[in-house]
Amino acid sequence: MNLLHQDKIQVGVTPKVETYWEDKIILYRFKPVVDSLNIPILIVYALVNRPYIVDLQEERSLVSNLLKLGLDVYLIDWGYPSSDDCWLTLDKYINGYINNCVDVVCAHRNLQQINL
Repeated sequence: MNLLHQDKIQVGVTPKVETYWEDKIILYRFKPVVDSLNIPILIVYALVNRPYIVDLQEERSLVSNLLKLGLDVYLIDWGYPSSDDCWLTLDKYINGYINNCVDVVCAHRNLQQINL
């Protein structure tokens, strides 16, 4: 019987760098694969799942395909919640964390707006 072990499966394989962090969240920018970049896209993945689902493996990666299309791809990783986070509101997530990440991406690319 062949069992899959999580530590032997590589996910989230597309190269990326941390561009911003606040509390438990990390904003990643994926390494571009083409020279001309379109308006950036910020992927805001679900709070209850891990964001590597959009970058599973090289041949099964939404992120990789977006990069090949020339998009400048950013992703928010919310981290792992703890009891310290029980008082966080949707307002904090939307008007705090997401807004701050949008501001960072806009400043990085000198733009007024991005795709979300």
